[in-house]
Amino acid sequence: MDPDKEFTPAQHFPLERMIDVHPFWPSSLVLSREALQDLGGWDVALKGVRCEDIDFVFRALSRFPIVIGWRPSLRYRSHAGNNAGDSLENLKGHIFIWQRLLDREPIPSALRLAVQTILIKKRHQLLWQAFRQGDHQTVASAYAALRDCDLSWLERAKALVSRIRWRQMERRDAGRTS
Repeated sequence: MDPDKEFTPAQHFPLERMIDVHPFWPSSLVLSREALQDLGGWDVALKGVRCEDIDFVFRALSRFPIVIGWRPSLRYRSHAGNNAGDSLENLKGHIFIWQRLLDREPIPSALRLAVQTILIKKRHQLLWQAFRQGDHQTVASAYAALRDCDLSWLERAKALVSRIRWRQMERRDAGRTS
């Protein structure tokens, strides 16, 4: 970083190395009106999906040159009323958005591999977090999505326990309705 420069063009920005850390947020991006129109703006189909900003930021960073401004321009505040507090729903949102980007966007091979890798990591995190919170249905869906991946014996045990608990809850609920 050159302290005398306010902005530095980022040549050959390694987007695939930044996926997991999210260094850019919509509130820290500045785009021209033409760039925003070229992107199609925010995808309204994602309204209500957690982490929908990842979709917009990813599309912007993968299509346009990046210039880094070194002077802080915002302060991000987390509080009880925003979405940052529900880690399980945030993980579900991340997984949904990354899978959707893989399915819909033309992505270079190195970046595609990075997105696939982060998807696997997020699904492992989802399995563990869902088990901690007793969300056995989510454990089952995360386990199903990870079947072709290396799962630890503990993850397999968590999936088995969740399947048993889920079936017990279904039987109990069926008994209440009859």
